[in-house]
Amino acid sequence: MESRGRLPYVRRRQDKPAEAVTGEGIADTAYTLYRGNTADEGSRFHVATFDTDRGEEHNCALCEYAREMLQAEARDGHSFWCEKGHFRHVS
Repeated sequence: MESRGRLPYVRRRQDKPAEAVTGEGIADTAYTLYRGNTADEGSRFHVATFDTDRGEEHNCALCEYAREMLQAEARDGHSFWCEKGHFRHVS
């Protein structure tokens, strides 16, 4: 993927609600980007979800690209990571 200092444009799919994409028997090809803070070890904030029609490999690549860009500009103590699947709230 070519880098020009900007994240690639990703349009949220409007044709299927999240329930249809993640329902049983349907593969979840999305990747979600999270942000944490080392001062609060349990912190976990949703940044973005990548769920394109181009599949798991593409979604993973977009998430990793965004993670790298954000991590390069992150303030002290902030970290970013990608996880397979849609956003999951952890309490």
